[in-house]
Amino acid sequence: MPALPQAVPFGICTRSVGRSAGGHFILDILEECAKAGLWTIEVAFECLENYAKTLQGFDDVQDAIREAARQTNERARSLNLVCVALDAFEGYEGLIDRARHDEKIKEFKFWIELCGILGIEQIQIPATYDPLDVASGDLDLIVADLREVSDIGLSVSPPIKIAYEPLGWSTHVKTWELALDIIHRVERPNIGLCLDTFHIVSLLSHSPETVDGLREGGEAALQASLDRLRKISADEIFLYQISDGTFFDPPIPKSKFTEPHLDPLFAWSMHGRPFPGEGYFPVAQVSEAIFATGFRGITVMEVFEDDAFDPRKGLLGERTNRAVGSWIRLAKELELAPFHPPTPRGQNKLGTCTVNIGSYEHFSLEDKLYACAAVGHQAIDLYEDDFLHYLSLQPGANKENLWEPNPIHLHAAKKIGDLVASLGMEIICFQPLIDVEGLVKQADRDAAVQRVKDYFPYMRALRTTVTYITTNRSYDFTSHTDNMGVISSDLALFADLAAEYSRADGGPMLKVGYEHLSWGSHINTFDKTWEAIRLADRPNLGFVCDTFNFLAVEFANPYNPAGHGRIHDTLEESIKVVRQRLAKLVELIPGDKIFVVQVADAKLVDPKSLKPPTKATEKWTPDHEPPHRQWSTSHRLFPNEEALGGYMPVADCLAAILATGYKGAFTLEIFNDSIHENSPTVVPTHAKRSFNGVQACVAEARDIKPFW
Repeated sequence: MPALPQAVPFGICTRSVGRSAGGHFILDILEECAKAGLWTIEVAFECLENYAKTLQGFDDVQDAIREAARQTNERARSLNLVCVALDAFEGYEGLIDRARHDEKIKEFKFWIELCGILGIEQIQIPATYDPLDVASGDLDLIVADLREVSDIGLSVSPPIKIAYEPLGWSTHVKTWELALDIIHRVERPNIGLCLDTFHIVSLLSHSPETVDGLREGGEAALQASLDRLRKISADEIFLYQISDGTFFDPPIPKSKFTEPHLDPLFAWSMHGRPFPGEGYFPVAQVSEAIFATGFRGITVMEVFEDDAFDPRKGLLGERTNRAVGSWIRLAKELELAPFHPPTPRGQNKLGTCTVNIGSYEHFSLEDKLYACAAVGHQAIDLYEDDFLHYLSLQPGANKENLWEPNPIHLHAAKKIGDLVASLGMEIICFQPLIDVEGLVKQADRDAAVQRVKDYFPYMRALRTTVTYITTNRSYDFTSHTDNMGVISSDLALFADLAAEYSRADGGPMLKVGYEHLSWGSHINTFDKTWEAIRLADRPNLGFVCDTFNFLAVEFANPYNPAGHGRIHDTLEESIKVVRQRLAKLVELIPGDKIFVVQVADAKLVDPKSLKPPTKATEKWTPDHEPPHRQWSTSHRLFPNEEALGGYMPVADCLAAILATGYKGAFTLEIFNDSIHENSPTVVPTHAKRSFNGVQACVAEARDIKPFW
């Protein structure tokens, strides 16, 4: 299978949606961005500052801005948006008046504080366009100034990056080549390029001052620059801003957009910088060069038009829709991953568990997440092994205790949560908690409580509210009990701990699910699982349904010597029985108490190829083989893969789940030997198979006539 098209964390700058002078404020802008699917947000300081002016009860201007930032972060997170950069820290480097420089440093430290409030890790600094009597062209001074703010950024945790942007009308630093040379001389890991199509094109090939809108020799100059750009490291690009340019007829100075006291390029940028595809710039040509470096980072539209000041109702929605339409066209031209719109309210999101996409031993978590976004997944079930392996690779990670909630670990978790959200997806759960309920030894019980509590800080950082416990799978019956009172009390305790954590930090309520494993030692059916949940009686405790584990008990018998893989001899009888059990599930469990639904089929295998399960009468040993375990870990399939041997009525399960009123996501959890192969085709193949499978299965389920 060929490589998947590159997914890009794409979004917009807040002031490109609407300007405060037109009565458009940042919280409303965020709402419209979420509706449109613009998940990645560059926050303009101007938007914070102007919203702060509307807040009552603040004598100190900075306190009001802090509150504006707090509300912005709160609203963004509630909408699953990611604030990625704060712009634009203007007029900083090379100041001749060093007292003014010192004031700018104080201002920068305030911006650092705002980044902490907003959860932002990047400040955009445009090259100064102050006049020559204000800004020195001494490169040593410019380098020293940028090194100073870089060091300030490195002094906080997490470190703040500096995205340095050459402007076409900058006083001294106009080209990306010079900006990159300065960055190299700064010699700090947290400073990189901010590239913008407008500045590259307007400086080299297009002009607002010529009749044809072009510069003589501009096409060759642009091509030469882009050829050089393709050769730089993607790691040197921190931020990519996209816009187009409007053809001015008549050109400046006759144009109505002429600003007599401004550089013509500055005036052009203020009035004639529309969304890509709405002007005449070669936006795709520039973008292709940037993405050719391997860049797959923050990509936002930064456009400036007089239209953004219009106070008309509906402006914000119009402009976010224009932005999305522009991106759809550009992504298609560049052969990037297609835009996937937000899931309509009331419709189930489709997704996958990270374990399905490839083994963490061979493939990075980030690569798997980009692949999931590329094929259209919108829900991510984050598997613990994937996350812990990613965490272990982070500089400074405590490999002796990866569960220690230290700043390095939590920042790494935040990066994953933010990446998922910026790609238009949501982590719907972080799992699994295994063998923590029904334990009899106090030391084991204490360890289980700590194990559960360890999850909570990471869930917050990952932007998820759900984890789940699997029914105990140990067949060493000296270590745990089948007493339903003990099991339900343990579940109640774990739910209470989650609620206590949530109340303490003021965040959304954390939830705990309970899933029956088909090889669970005491509980392996949905109704017994539900009984434990019902007895525990906690609002943040709910049911987790895995179609494999349900059907392995209610429908399948992979050990049947007849070779048909069913409990009952005929398919008709098997379907009848399983539908009766599903009808019971619909009767017992309300949809709002179902927290996670995992979808999987399994391969019909030769019963002789499986290790026979240990008989229930035999004494436990470390070699104990529970029924279904080997089948589950090596032979699961994505749904609707009958051609590969899938044979269970998975769609019937989903139809029943939908009948409960369940509004959550359908995600896949597949364990198969194929995910452990080390081949470049594994990730794209499994990502595509996973989405095709869950999409087809849910569609099939919606067409099934009620049997409950």
